[in-house]
Amino acid sequence: MSAETRSDGGPPDLDVREAVKRWLDHLRLDRADQTVAGYQGRLKHFVEWCEEESYESLRELGGWQVDSYENYRRGNDLAPITLKTELITLRQFFEYAARLGLASEALPEKVDLPNVSAEDQVNETLLEEE
Repeated sequence: MSAETRSDGGPPDLDVREAVKRWLDHLRLDRADQTVAGYQGRLKHFVEWCEEESYESLRELGGWQVDSYENYRRGNDLAPITLKTELITLRQFFEYAARLGLASEALPEKVDLPNVSAEDQVNETLLEEE
């Protein structure tokens, strides 16, 4: 897809990969490289899923697609806190996209964050000295 403005003056119809890249570039202005790399790693699964499912634009996504993606990620035996962190990042990306008009304003609300118990938020594995 082209990054040119539409004939009606609206934002371009970026594909999902381009939209994620634009958001990450925006974050680089005031976030550490490692932070941006973390966001990129968490969103790569979403980008790959969209491409596998043939979603070319964020405008194609609604509640059904977000729920389908959440179910897909839940099926990968992720730790609850990992899933929640990925979905928080996805919601933040959707908020950016909605603010620019690349996605529906309601899209961020479609992300359903799982409840994570306090014990699932802590890793008590002790590391041995080398």
